[in-house]
Amino acid sequence: MRIRQVYIGVLAFMVVAGWSTSGWASSRPIDSCRTIEADSRSSFVLVRNLFGKANQHCLTITKSDINIDLNGFTVYGAGTGIGIAANASIQGVTIRNGTVRGFATGISLSGYGNVVENVQVAHNTDTG
Repeated sequence: MRIRQVYIGVLAFMVVAGWSTSGWASSRPIDSCRTIEADSRSSFVLVRNLFGKANQHCLTITKSDINIDLNGFTVYGAGTGIGIAANASIQGVTIRNGTVRGFATGISLSGYGNVVENVQVAHNTDTG
């Protein structure tokens, strides 16, 4: 019983101190369309709706093992481009909790081990 109490105490301290218990860095805010150029095992969170421009991708991921929480927000397109994109060499990307709409392609993750969870992808002119 004593070991369990110490373990729970250490975990509580890590959370209060802002240390990650899963190996992922704390989430960085995203407030506009951009290229995600971060170290692997980085996490990001939308802080508002994003609006893409014609013929451009909104979020382009350039490293593996990136976590993006859409945080209930929507990534809007102008009928062209890709909402969230990563090429085939990018692996282990997780996109969750929001909506991607109004692009030619909503989400394009070609690499191995990518996860899209609790995301609505709608009203794209080509594919989801």
